[in-house]
Amino acid sequence: MLNLLSKIPGVSWVTGNFRLVIEYALIGTVVTLAGVAVALWGAKKNTEIVLSKTETRLTGTEARMTTLESVNQAHEATIKDLKDLRGQDAKALDGLLNDYKLLAESDTKVRTRLHNLETSNENVRNYLNLPVPAQLDCLLNDTCTPANQGSNKDRAGKTSGQSTR
Repeated sequence: MLNLLSKIPGVSWVTGNFRLVIEYALIGTVVTLAGVAVALWGAKKNTEIVLSKTETRLTGTEARMTTLESVNQAHEATIKDLKDLRGQDAKALDGLLNDYKLLAESDTKVRTRLHNLETSNENVRNYLNLPVPAQLDCLLNDTCTPANQGSNKDRAGKTSGQSTR
């Protein structure tokens, strides 16, 4: 078999210069390892740069997240206050509706009593059929001029800016 291999061109040169082939192989291996080392060092530097940028973005994101958490807490407090106000408004509206119902019932009772009194009493019927004086009519219709609106001087404790009702 060695005889057969020796007939291939170049094999005889390799067998004659075996030490030189080994030295070139070792040099090639060293150059390859040096190339791999440089490539790995470059990749390490690139990874460090990417890591640095990622850490910077993470720091910025943490700062934004902290800000958003504080804003979210402020919004939650505002929502709670608005819910409390909504509850108070609901109570106030319930109270107003109850007051309106009571006033409507009272008005109905007074109107019924007035109607019964008007139908049963001649003096009351005549009084209610009298025409309304012009001064009182313009006051009730809010058509009086400022000079005709009268004054509150005869009422104790009232000023001209307060209502007499």
